[in-house]
Amino acid sequence: MRNFWISIPAAEDNRLIAKSCSDCGVEKQEQSKDFQQVRKQGTWLFIAAIANSGLGFVFWAIAARMFRHDYVGIAVSVTTLATLGTSLSVLGLDQGLIRFVAGASRPRRLVLQTLAIGCAVGTTIGLVLAVLVYVAGSGGGIASGDIPLVVGSVVIICVFQVWLFLTDASLIAAGRNQFVTFRASVYGITKIALLLVVSRVLTGLLVAFTISIIVAIAVGLYASVRSWPKENPRGEERNLNEVAKLSLGNYASAILWTLPDRIAPSIVLIAYGPEPVAYFGLAFLLADTVTYLPASFGTSAFAHGSRQRALDLDLIQKLAKWLTYLLVPLIILGVIFSDLAMRLLGGVQFQQHALILQLFLLAVLPKIGLNLIKAQLNVQKRIRLLIMLGVVTGVPILTMFIGGIALGVSLDLLPAAWVIGSVAGFLVVAKWVGWRLPGRQGANKT
Repeated sequence: MRNFWISIPAAEDNRLIAKSCSDCGVEKQEQSKDFQQVRKQGTWLFIAAIANSGLGFVFWAIAARMFRHDYVGIAVSVTTLATLGTSLSVLGLDQGLIRFVAGASRPRRLVLQTLAIGCAVGTTIGLVLAVLVYVAGSGGGIASGDIPLVVGSVVIICVFQVWLFLTDASLIAAGRNQFVTFRASVYGITKIALLLVVSRVLTGLLVAFTISIIVAIAVGLYASVRSWPKENPRGEERNLNEVAKLSLGNYASAILWTLPDRIAPSIVLIAYGPEPVAYFGLAFLLADTVTYLPASFGTSAFAHGSRQRALDLDLIQKLAKWLTYLLVPLIILGVIFSDLAMRLLGGVQFQQHALILQLFLLAVLPKIGLNLIKAQLNVQKRIRLLIMLGVVTGVPILTMFIGGIALGVSLDLLPAAWVIGSVAGFLVVAKWVGWRLPGRQGANKT
């Protein structure tokens, strides 16, 4: 695996600097220290992602047993709609905050400004969605007495989840990812604890969800503001226009990259009916938990590079190798035991479609390179290539997926679109950014 992840030329400075042996020794120690720090911070982010998903699953599992199914259905619809509003409202500001806050002359003000913008956009989009809920709810499905509660919950959850995203980004930028994990754990545990004591009506279910977000925001906001001083003497003046450009670039890239993931279940529902959506969607969600690994360490590398204002080539190579060594055995085990995993999820009927899980697991490997390239492009502020990363990954996947359905390809084989599209996207973007094959010389910084 030596030099598996190719050399990367610098975007702004390709000069070769000669160093003495003693300098090289010091540099290697610093690189090793940087790698350990990025790996540690990435591990905290991965634990936070697992805590969010795991505790969230437990919350809904308990709710399904304690509450009427129609209440659970309404609550799931409300939170899902609010989460969609959150995704539309963040506008990539979390990524812009990670990139610029460490070098800002007034970092605390920048954090508060992004929170204010997120709150304003989240409130606007939340209100629009709330009106849609009101119109739909008035037509049936939701009791008239519950409509005000449901409408208010959409707005509140949408806005507060935007704040969660941005306060987490502030903590990640400061290198305090352990607080992100703590916040995620507090959120999940509080949500479950409240669920056990509230009344068994729709109001109780939504109150448990909403109050837990308020508690999480209090923890995250306090830690976030305390992480940054009012003044940074070595910082530069950052205007919101600069932050907005990179933020919107990330926003567009994320929408394009994840578009197939978001709409594939709906397309399967239309093309194949409701039953296949169950094993297709659950297989994707199970494989997606593995994706947390490259995503977490890519974000950690991005935050580290933003603080250092450069992302070292050796650091990227070490991260890529380490993630490859870690993920390959996990994916092999996942493929081997995919039959068992699918059977545990849905019995023999699900087990017959284990190939779906196998293919989704294989699609995780190219995301190692894609997430590290995304970190590199963010540090370099190469907005156009960030957007193109989303285009050359998301568009081919969606095209092959829809084309496969039109050609009558078996549903079990359709996740191959994610494998082929992710590999092709990685190879194209790697060439654009200058990642080269083993054996060629590259620069020391990216």
